[in-house]
Amino acid sequence: MARNLVVPLFPVPPDEYSRRYMAEVTRAFSVYTTQMQNPGAETITTLTMSSSGVAGESVLIVWDNAAKELNVTHGSTTTTIAMQSDPVVPASYTVATLPSAATAGAIIYVTDETGGATHASADGTNWRRMSDRAIVA
Repeated sequence: MARNLVVPLFPVPPDEYSRRYMAEVTRAFSVYTTQMQNPGAETITTLTMSSSGVAGESVLIVWDNAAKELNVTHGSTTTTIAMQSDPVVPASYTVATLPSAATAGAIIYVTDETGGATHASADGTNWRRMSDRAIVA
């Protein structure tokens, strides 16, 4: 993997080594070590991270450019994160078919609410109209 590193300049050795020369050599190696330990920005499509080096304890992150998805795998579980560029269209329900409101923050579209169709959000117990926070009935 190519990186644009600035090559540290090492001082020209004098006939007799001095403290100043040794300090310059130490500084140049310090710059080099810092660059190697902190590579900066990378452009990659697959990344495997592990704190232990054990395969089962690693996290694999893969970008799928065609699908515009980020797939994160830990063990046998893969979570897909889709990059949304189109408008989000929530699922539609009638008042009689409302799903559980247990997931606070979920959003739906209620087609036959009193006063007309409306978006509603779950508060963990009830579906509430987004326009006035009244409970959907």
